Amino acid sequence: MNRSVYTIGWIAVLAAAWLCAARPADAQERPSERERKASRDESAARGERPDKAGRDKGCQPHSRPFRAGHRMGRGRHFFHLGPRDHGPLRPGEEEELLAFAQERLPHIHKALEGLRRRNPGRFRARLEEHAPRLRHLRRVYQRNPEIGGIMQKLAENEFRIRRGLHTLRREPPDSALFDAARQKTRELVADNVRLEIDVLTAYVGMLENERAERIENRVVDLIGAEADLAVASPRVREFVDAYHAAVGEAEREGARERIRQGVNRQLDAEIEALHQRIERMREKVPEEVDRRLERHLEAAQRRDGERRGRPRGPGRGP
Repeated sequence: MNRSVYTIGWIAVLAAAWLCAARPADAQERPSERERKASRDESAARGERPDKAGRDKGCQPHSRPFRAGHRMGRGRHFFHLGPRDHGPLRPGEEEELLAFAQERLPHIHKALEGLRRRNPGRFRARLEEHAPRLRHLRRVYQRNPEIGGIMQKLAENEFRIRRGLHTLRREPPDSALFDAARQKTRELVADNVRLEIDVLTAYVGMLENERAERIENRVVDLIGAEADLAVASPRVREFVDAYHAAVGEAEREGARERIRQGVNRQLDAEIEALHQRIERMREKVPEEVDRRLERHLEAAQRRDGERRGRPRGPGRGP
């Protein structure tokens, strides 16, 4: 299927990242080069790239972040980490983020507290590493509680999917426990697919509700001294040039109004594209659920085989 139609929210990636961080101490060993190479090869086969630090994505869901909401100026960081999300922990922020996780992500909070009891040093390092994602989700909640709640459910489901995969790796494929875990995992995957549609639908509603404010903010950005015109249409760029070349307030205001109308049309086009994407997603729900479940099962079987000591390949010793 067309993988660009479905793109899971980064919050599921946050959940998986916390799961990697919250494993017991005996599961925190650095992966072997063979494991890292296998993960990189799998990512390359899916057309994905390693992260900026060169690490593989073995602990993360096999999906890409949201692409929506990147054109309308200050809304571009809604589904992505923004500049304000980065940086070291501020004094007192550790407890603030844990309190937020306890309220909104209780399963992840429980895992974090367990890690803090077992290994405070590793806990602090992991919190520093993933604080930007928690800050981002907290910011989303403050901006739009509906979208924040959907993203929370995505994270919780991803947490439960990962637990289910542990069962699938542990139980024989012909056992009742395996069948039950497989069915539960399928239900969670299907729920996440529907939630991704819900979060895009809610985002469209937010764009409509904030239309006037968004347009005005975008106009201010475009006529600013350090404007980024790369995402503006050629026609809007012409209007911006006319604004800066205007002589007199009336001429300048006329150019500004034309910029405003151009940005409004751009927003209309973005909303229409999102509506079309949502419809395509709805049409492909069964296919997408099957694809994701199969990928989860393959990953569970592969990791189980690695632990059981599968051959390392030609020319490699045990």
